[in-house]
Amino acid sequence: MTVYGHRQAVSPLLDRAAPGIVHLILSSSIQITPLASLSRPVAGTIGSTLVVTFPGSPKAVKENISALLSSGVITHALDLIKGGSGSAVHKALLGLPDRLSIRSFIGMEKLFLNVSGWLVSHT
Repeated sequence: MTVYGHRQAVSPLLDRAAPGIVHLILSSSIQITPLASLSRPVAGTIGSTLVVTFPGSPKAVKENISALLSSGVITHALDLIKGGSGSAVHKALLGLPDRLSIRSFIGMEKLFLNVSGWLVSHT
């Protein structure tokens, strides 16, 4: 089955597409080979399951999995699928401790508060 066959077989089954994951896969692969531009990956959810299609080349599969795991995208996506807020990943990206207090932010240019799952910026 060609990549085109995978896309046609998997896409209709998705409850929700994840175009950002597709973009990550393509952008990281294109840095390695321009032939990746011929790939047509699919990503999204079916119920509470994350579905990602990979190319036929074992080398490309390793590269794609590496891009997904090293960026923290999979961890974040799975947390969101399970109903989480993703706040731990956001805090890690900002270099902040997992548990925060207002005192932690004194002297910073921006104050980030996680209020009921919404990330609010106050300058």
